[in-house]
Amino acid sequence: MKGTWIIVLLAAMLACGGPPEKAAEISGVIENLTDNELKVFYYKDLMVFAEEAVTVQAGRDGRFRASLPLSEGQLVYVSNAQISIGLYVHPGSKIHIEMDALNSAARPVISGEGSHESTFLIDYFFDIEADLGYRQLINSMVTLEPAAFVQFADSVSGKKLDYLMTHPTYKKLDKDFTEIIKTDILYDTYRLKLEYPTYYEIYFQGVHKPEIPDNYHDFADEAVSLTEGGLPGNFRSSGYVNFLSAYMNYRMEDYLEDVFDEHSFFDRYFMVAGKYLSGSNRDYIMAQGMIHILNTFDFESASARYQDYLQSTGTGAFRSLVADEFRLIQTLAPGNPAPDFTGRDINGEMVSLSDYRGQVVYLDFWASWCGPCVRELPHAKELKRKMANQRDLVFMYVSIDTDEESWRNTVRLHGIEGVHMNFPGTGTGAPARFNIKAVPSFFIIGRDGRIFDNKAPRPSDPLIYATLMTALLQ
Repeated sequence: MKGTWIIVLLAAMLACGGPPEKAAEISGVIENLTDNELKVFYYKDLMVFAEEAVTVQAGRDGRFRASLPLSEGQLVYVSNAQISIGLYVHPGSKIHIEMDALNSAARPVISGEGSHESTFLIDYFFDIEADLGYRQLINSMVTLEPAAFVQFADSVSGKKLDYLMTHPTYKKLDKDFTEIIKTDILYDTYRLKLEYPTYYEIYFQGVHKPEIPDNYHDFADEAVSLTEGGLPGNFRSSGYVNFLSAYMNYRMEDYLEDVFDEHSFFDRYFMVAGKYLSGSNRDYIMAQGMIHILNTFDFESASARYQDYLQSTGTGAFRSLVADEFRLIQTLAPGNPAPDFTGRDINGEMVSLSDYRGQVVYLDFWASWCGPCVRELPHAKELKRKMANQRDLVFMYVSIDTDEESWRNTVRLHGIEGVHMNFPGTGTGAPARFNIKAVPSFFIIGRDGRIFDNKAPRPSDPLIYATLMTALLQ
């Protein structure tokens, strides 16, 4: 993707009431756009990444204007297939962007009312995050022994905090914003330390292991205890929620090893959460696990787990998110009408799912950057060949690529025949209507337009042929 500025430092707090909404105005001039449709959006939470979004058309000169209702400060993205820029926007803000979509080295210029936080984010990305971001620091894990790595990680955290507090806008920054940034910096460092032994061992593939001191992981329990009982504001920080997930992975490795065969992964997951976490921390992790179950288990099993969850979590702060997800999953259960959608196919023709009523549709959500998706493509091609005489069977491939050229090149390279469509990301169109959280995902839509199978076998699964034939015979 060309000219991309993605600043994943923070995200919106859970929607749970609060002050009335007030529109924020975002305008700008983006030179050298090849795609003039822009999506302006924010994530309502960091668990299911539900979006609030508006779509606007930039003019030929790259000028655009968007209005987005907000009830509190949010990390708002302006994006398309070429660019993605993160801004921190307040209700009532009037922010203006000037940038070149083809020049990723040029720093966007931010101005307008309430623009101090957005200016900081741009500067932070170019001056700090580009060289000392989480992914960049992973490379240092394999060059340092434990004590040296901890010292290095702490020094990076110090540099980031110094940058924040000495930035020209620091005294003008919103208090909530600075707290989120500080939490991100602190807990990104904790996460780095927590994952260091794993990354080190993976890199050397067991040939060389660092000698981890017995007390190395003490910091992790201390980091959790800093927020014992849970602080709701922390769940606006991606650094914090990512650390909680890493902490769970660490605890899952050494807990109840003697009963692994007796308990499923999620049995152990919930036991670990109950043992080592409390308050909102526990509620968040339990809700996260339940949402994963809802999106991966068959509906009957997921429903049973959901009832257990309701009995065991009381009035947890994140129950409403799980309840919303369950209602959404219910609408996608087998037997329900498949959500219709319309978009342009790879040849530029308008296509709707409902166009194929009376036929069986094998619906494949994928992306060119997804390794498991691409590994399925040869199997998809062979499946299509084996079922070539089934004229009532439609193979529909819906890509979530944000890079249209990569999508087209991958389809062409693998020679996959069928109906091909592209909806960038998962927040709009077909991916949103089918609640796609990860790819690849497969559905079978029956002749009557109802969902036949919402967890359909992959093309590589030996069961796929019989499953499709059953659908065709109904």
